[in-house]
Amino acid sequence: MSVEDLVRKIRGKGNRLLAEASLRSGLNLNRPASVVAKMTMRCNSRCRHCDIWRIDYAEREMSTAQWLTALERLRDWLGEFPMVFTGGEALLRPDLIEILKHAVGLGIQVELLTNGLDVDADLAVKIVATGIAQVTLSYDGATPATHDSFRGDPGFHARTSRAIAALARHREQSPRPLAILLKTVINSGNLPELAEIGAFARAGGFHLRYQPIEENYAATPDPSWYQKSGLWIHDLPLLRAQISRLKELKAAGAMIDNSQTELDTFVRYFESPEALMAEVQAHELGRSGKACLSSVSCFVISGNGDVRHCHQMEPIGNLTLQGPKQIWSQRERCRIDICGY
Repeated sequence: MSVEDLVRKIRGKGNRLLAEASLRSGLNLNRPASVVAKMTMRCNSRCRHCDIWRIDYAEREMSTAQWLTALERLRDWLGEFPMVFTGGEALLRPDLIEILKHAVGLGIQVELLTNGLDVDADLAVKIVATGIAQVTLSYDGATPATHDSFRGDPGFHARTSRAIAALARHREQSPRPLAILLKTVINSGNLPELAEIGAFARAGGFHLRYQPIEENYAATPDPSWYQKSGLWIHDLPLLRAQISRLKELKAAGAMIDNSQTELDTFVRYFESPEALMAEVQAHELGRSGKACLSSVSCFVISGNGDVRHCHQMEPIGNLTLQGPKQIWSQRERCRIDICGY
């Protein structure tokens, strides 16, 4: 681990502790621990676990110049920090490469989250050349039938596989080390292939992160959603067997980013979803306490500049009208033990 990585890790841990203290005390002690840019809500997937593509947002997206200014103001406020660029599908913005280059040039540690559908060899070279730290690609089936069924159209597996191969082929040309992470949503359709996905990632030298299926993104909240979902896992013996295999792969060197404890928690989630639903939807598995850290740690930027703590809350400000530090310092923080959203 480099000195820069060590310093970043220490700062991150300290900020998380301050976030917990802010949550308990009601004081504004910390800065955002998670900065996410939803560059556009347009999407070229038709995923079964997401309703974003069904909605006509009709929002006016920030211009290139507005994004560049917003990044500069974030850098002036936060120093060097990690930031995720996502969507919708972020690569549908033709200026994304320019924006990513600018972010990297400011010292921001950039992760790009994409479905990879439009990443051919030429675009892969451009992505790698930006110097971003990580590309995360959605990879939800080891076979075309499984991935395509989940992602909504025939041919998606082939296009995502092309993107993975192109990025892997060119990543050595990056001015900085480039991590490639595959993200797999555990659901009934890909359950038999979880270990096969793990073996694929290990063979390619890719990081891999699993997350369990949750309520559809952008859906109206419904506590009983899983009872009606065809993606919910009911075959718990097969789930346990697959999780056991993933733990073996991890122990043998596969770069599975989930801890062994977290993998075990996935089984408990599908056994008793009500007990872990809030943690899963907040992506805080393993954290004690009912209150959601998003209220004091997340800075989520929509394509039009609106800033939220999480995607379900109302905006707390807009970057075309205010600076990020002003939005953060004047925000009304959520103090509900059990989130009303």
